[in-house]
Amino acid sequence: MYQATGMLLVQLGSSAEEAFARLRAYAYAHDRRLGDVARDVVERRLRFQPDPPGGDDDGQ
Repeated sequence: MYQATGMLLVQLGSSAEEAFARLRAYAYAHDRRLGDVARDVVERRLRFQPDPPGGDDDGQ
C-alpha cells in the first residue's frame, strides 16, 4: 500500500494524502479490494493521471 501510494504521489504530483485517497476511491468505484489495486499500481498494470488544471470549475 505504501509503495503504491508513493508511486501515485509521483504520477499525480500530489500529497501522500491525496494519492492514497485516489487509490481508495478507485478501489471503491471499481468494486475492487484496495490491496489488489495497490498491487496493480506497483506492478505497473494501472496508472493514474493528474486532474486537468481547473478540473473543479463548472466550465463557465
